[in-house]
Amino acid sequence: MWPVIFYIFTGFVLINCCFYAYLSRFCLSKTPNKSNEKHAQRPLSILVCARNEASNLAENIPVLLQQQYPNFEILLINDASTDATAAIIDDFAAQNFHVRAIHIKNTERPINGKKYALRKGIEAARYNHLLFIDADCRPISHFWAQEMAQGFGAKKQIVLGYGSYQHLDQSWLNKIIRYETALTAIQYFGYAKHGNAYMGVGRNLGYTKSLFNAHNGFSAHATIPSGDDDLFVNTSATVTNVSCVYSPQAFTVSRPKTTWSDWFWQKSRHTSVAHLYKTKHQLSLGLFYSSQLFTYIFAVFLLFSTVFSTFSLFIFLVRYLFVGCILYAGMRKLKEKDLIYWFPALEFFLVLSQLSIFITTITPTTISWKNNRT
Repeated sequence: MWPVIFYIFTGFVLINCCFYAYLSRFCLSKTPNKSNEKHAQRPLSILVCARNEASNLAENIPVLLQQQYPNFEILLINDASTDATAAIIDDFAAQNFHVRAIHIKNTERPINGKKYALRKGIEAARYNHLLFIDADCRPISHFWAQEMAQGFGAKKQIVLGYGSYQHLDQSWLNKIIRYETALTAIQYFGYAKHGNAYMGVGRNLGYTKSLFNAHNGFSAHATIPSGDDDLFVNTSATVTNVSCVYSPQAFTVSRPKTTWSDWFWQKSRHTSVAHLYKTKHQLSLGLFYSSQLFTYIFAVFLLFSTVFSTFSLFIFLVRYLFVGCILYAGMRKLKEKDLIYWFPALEFFLVLSQLSIFITTITPTTISWKNNRT
């Protein structure tokens, strides 16, 4: 029995290492050369969808207005808010020629989620090149729009960016949130580098209005409250139409959750649409997470083997070294390299968390945007 378990364990380790080798195309790549000035100056429509985000809008929109870019508009979309969001949006629109206000009534919304509000915003956008940022996010620099605009090109209609989370404290929750976010970015950047893009995040994303219209907007998943960002990228991305922008000036930052229950709910909502990804992405991502989980499970079993425990421990440590080196390069690009010192513990805890989240997402429930939690 022990030899069989050892060979299975070794197989899962090799599979997992192959996945990280695949992701290394991003982690070990150089920062892309900037495109020419003509591309950098494309007029932009920046869309911010908000539902009960009065305080976040008051804090973050002034930062957005300071973008060093010659030609852009900001569309603030009030998605049937019940707080002071509408008034704050109207104030910004009245005081800034860059800003336009769009108000959605609750009676207009066909389903929960922000897809309807986003669609109305996209329809109202003056320009073809669209950037998306959440109401609780802000650009790290005044050159975010300029950096993201450089991702667009003759064939590049989708621009993937990195949406980071604040380093609020030394809590374990904050480390887990930042590690999971960085690992997810390494994955979607890595896949996109191979012409195999499968998702993006609404905290920092760009695509063209013409691409949105060509795919009939969110019609392929209109009845699903979540997935306005990752599902749209998954259905519309091709081998050649996606670019990655990961220069530090192109990052956005958000305030992370501060309770385990809120973070768990947020991740459950984000994961709930993964079963709608293309089959090849479901299979590859499923195999990646399974290889991590079973690497740990079989490693624990083999600790009780008098013959294979030493060999297994050696293989396990070699895998840690290999994966750690790749992740260090990726985390360094994303300015999260402090997390690598906690990598072994963070990975183990995240594997357990993802298993719990997976079990939660296969349980029938209704998940809606801004319904109790975000």
